[in-house]
Formats: sequence, C-alpha cells, structure tokens
Amino acid sequence: MPFTPFADICPQIARRETRDLEIVGNPKIPDGTYTFYDNYCDNPYCDCKCVVVEVEAQSSPANILTVLTYGWETPDFYTELVLDDEHTTPESGIEVNADSKQSKYAEGLRDILEEYIANNPDYALVLQNHYDAVKATVGMGAVQNKRFLQRRRKLKKKQKG
Repeated sequence: MPFTPFADICPQIARRETRDLEIVGNPKIPDGTYTFYDNYCDNPYCDCKCVVVEVEAQSSPANILTVLTYGWETPDFYTELVLDDEHTTPESGIEVNADSKQSKYAEGLRDILEEYIANNPDYALVLQNHYDAVKATVGMGAVQNKRFLQRRRKLKKKQKG
C-alpha cells in the first residue's frame, strides 16, 4: 500500500502537529532533537488504521534513522484485516518496520515513541485524526469524518476540563 506524508496532504496542520522530541540521556540513542513524520495509506479502499512514522535527527535532516509502524486497533482487528499479497499486514502497537532500512537506533526510537504515546495519549488521537483526514481526502470520507469529529470533540473537552 502506498503511504503519503501527512504534510503533503495537510501541510498547515502538519506544521503544528508534527512532533519534535528532544532526547537527552537515553543510552540507546545520541542526545538530540528527533522529528517524527507521519505517513498514511492513500488507498481509498483500505481501512488499515495504521501510521508509518519516519524518524530523523534534526542534526542530520533527510537521513531517516528508522521507519516505525503504529496500529491503534486491537490485535484481533489486524489479524482479521485482509490485504493482498504485496502488502504486509500492520500490527497492533508500535513496531520497527521490517521492510525498511533501519539504523542502529531503530529500537531506541521505537521505545521513545511508545513511551511518548503512553505518556501523551492525546497524541494517539492526533495520529488517528490525521489518518481520517487522509482517508477523507482520498475518497473514504463519511466514516472518517464522523470519527474525526468525535475525537476532536473529545480532545476539546479534555483541553477545557
């Protein structure tokens, strides 16, 4: 399945919501600021509910250190997901993408993203909203727009409360 950078579809939102994380003192990766770019399946007939995250060090832009996948649904959802023979079925949770070239920092960066989502559950909703925005753009709109609005209301209630 082809994946498209969220920034290509919604550049203004991506500028606000792309994560730059400053990492200091982690024994698995060098100190520095890392950017986590989210990419989504642009097949209008696929509802895989996952994101592919490319991570770059700001000290070395355009050098992808790892490619991660994040599936937010239950393991049963992905077990039942049927894709054609050309595509790897995503998994629940955060994984290092076995189909991509990885640096020696891949596992450490996976751990960073997993910890960040665990400590910032609203970020999981942000990624799901990005997924829905991409799917709405490519023609799978009604279902995603409904989910997007529900999550947006939930985020706004949390911010007010």
